[in-house]
Amino acid sequence: GAEVRAALKAAVVRVAAVAARMNPQAVTNAAWSFATLGWEPGAEVRAALKAAVVRVAPDMTRQAAANVAWGFATLGLMPGTEVRAALEAAVERVVPVMTPQNLSTTLLSVLSLAATRAVPLPACYPS
Repeated sequence: GAEVRAALKAAVVRVAAVAARMNPQAVTNAAWSFATLGWEPGAEVRAALKAAVVRVAPDMTRQAAANVAWGFATLGLMPGTEVRAALEAAVERVVPVMTPQNLSTTLLSVLSLAATRAVPLPACYPS
């Protein structure tokens, strides 16, 4: 009910306060959780989450890269140039060890954002 919703709102706002200290797993969990709940965070939280994604992308695991991409696509969030470049670099780094599920999740996410939000496809796709 109302108590649970209030607790969730407080937790969402807290993400903005701690995003600068989040590790890759925490950033991934936040993006995944928002998408799973269907809860689009406000502008301040989105900005903090995006900055955190850029900061931790070089250390993301294959699962983290796939889940962050899925979170953005599921919520229809525009990643922006910097986030997109950071995620693309993370995926390029981990793609040799991605599982079929990681690959399919990432591909679905990229194509979803391209189709629904006109996010440009990565350079590996011919124009």
